[in-house]
Amino acid sequence: MDSSTPFVDDLFDEVASLDEQARAALLDRRCKDHPEIREAVEKLLRACDGLSEPTGDSPSHQAGDVVGPWRLETCLGSGASGSVWTAWDTHLQTWSALKLLHPALSDRPNAMEVVLREARAASAIISDHVVRVKAAGRVADDGPYYVEMLLCAEYLTEDGGTERVVVGRSLQDTPPSGVKAAARLMAHACRGTDAGHRVGILHRDIKPANILVTPVSGRALVTDFGLSAPELYSPPTADTPGTASVSLLRPGHSPIVGTPAFMSPEQARGETSTRASDIYGLGATLYTLVARQAPYQARQGAESAAWDIVDQVATVAPAPLRSVAQVPRRMAAIVAKAMARDPRDRYPTAAAMADDLERFVADLPTSGLGLAPLSRSWLFARRHKAPVITGAIMGGMLLVFAGGIWQLANIRDELQQDVATATLRRDEAQTAAADADIRAAYSRQEAARAARRAEEAASGAAAAAAQASAAVAEVLAATEWGEAQSSAASEAKELARRVSADAETALIGMERQRQEAIESRNLIELQLINLRAELSAQRTLSEELDAQLGLLQSDRSRLEIALADAERRADRLQAQIDQARAAALEQLEPAILP
Repeated sequence: MDSSTPFVDDLFDEVASLDEQARAALLDRRCKDHPEIREAVEKLLRACDGLSEPTGDSPSHQAGDVVGPWRLETCLGSGASGSVWTAWDTHLQTWSALKLLHPALSDRPNAMEVVLREARAASAIISDHVVRVKAAGRVADDGPYYVEMLLCAEYLTEDGGTERVVVGRSLQDTPPSGVKAAARLMAHACRGTDAGHRVGILHRDIKPANILVTPVSGRALVTDFGLSAPELYSPPTADTPGTASVSLLRPGHSPIVGTPAFMSPEQARGETSTRASDIYGLGATLYTLVARQAPYQARQGAESAAWDIVDQVATVAPAPLRSVAQVPRRMAAIVAKAMARDPRDRYPTAAAMADDLERFVADLPTSGLGLAPLSRSWLFARRHKAPVITGAIMGGMLLVFAGGIWQLANIRDELQQDVATATLRRDEAQTAAADADIRAAYSRQEAARAARRAEEAASGAAAAAAQASAAVAEVLAATEWGEAQSSAASEAKELARRVSADAETALIGMERQRQEAIESRNLIELQLINLRAELSAQRTLSEELDAQLGLLQSDRSRLEIALADAERRADRLQAQIDQARAAALEQLEPAILP
């Protein structure tokens, strides 16, 4: 059914206490597009009006009427068994919820006795999550039968400082807004149901309409404990919805009483209700709150919606919760366990179900989680967000500092390696410069020896030339002196020619030797220039390497200072981490220690 479609029983509760004109106006507004629902509500109203027609000894009730010690104020709802009012106790000067039973119930065998007996038994339930029954009986000998209950209401302080009483509403009227809110309220309902079970009282009709929520503190209270008796409800008609309380009878079984969409499979089969039946009703109610629809819906074309749903409950399981709503797996597991087909597979007690719901709300592992380490770790992180986030931040900072220190150490090693390389290159350059100086000195010595040899050769050539000139002069003189002596002269002349030729050859050789000595000297001078240039370059390189070495040593000093500062900061960070760990352990001790 669409979320905008009104439920028949919800709409019936709204209009039951209104007069004819107000009823018609409300039905016109709410059932504009749903004539079939309006027809069903009107049939219920006619049946109820016929049941509660005033008799001579019990007139109908209106706001302001005084019934015994109570003054009726506001009608909270009306059903087949009676109407519920906020009532002011004029004797005790306090508010109560007063349920006035319909006089027509006295026509049903044992109906009044059953109601009063169950109400008095329910008064033994003491719980903060149960609408406690204060008293039950009859007002005077001819007055109406009543059940007085604790009013689910709280004082609300308004802006002007005045206080007014605000009555709580049911989960059917004000469903919770989220999965955790539903789990929290249903944990309250489970605690209240368990309190009833502890004194031997079954509810037999747990559903959203029977769980009230206080308006200020948001506390859930279970109402109508023990009042689901077959004598109070009529069999369903073709128009009775699956969310209305009915009384059914299967041949060969005990009467079935409850709400079809929320009753357990064993109830639907006509078997005796047990504590497990109430636990199923709690699971079905939780299913409805988180899925926004009841576990079972009447099928199209069914003659009776109530009987059709009862047959479904008795034979088939409802659709899995996660197939109709996006809910956490842990919530689906809780609902599935509470609504297990076999009562032995459900929670052993309503308190056990409350424990799981409270652990779900607190992000603690539930009973269905098992040993899943990732899920447990995720829940631990959600429970301790601040310490986990702080630890993650500090761990990240520690990793950053450790990475920085590691990087600085690598840079320091690289710089030290660069310093060592530069020192080696400087030593090699100094060695090369020394070798160049040695080679240059040796070259200068060789050049000096070559120059001396050239000068000696030149001196020898000059002496030979002088000797040749003297010989020529002597030859000429001899020629002049011995012209007379021709043969002697010719021989002497030939000898002089030969000596002159030898002298010329010697002069040419000497000139060639002189040129070679000059070229050798030039080559040696060029080598000296190159060696001086190489020596100058080596010295320049040595100076540059010395400058680089100074810079590297300066960088090394700064790096060692930065490394020492990083180590001090790492020590301070470690101290902060130790303090945070100690604080986290102090926070966890109350939860860990028994």
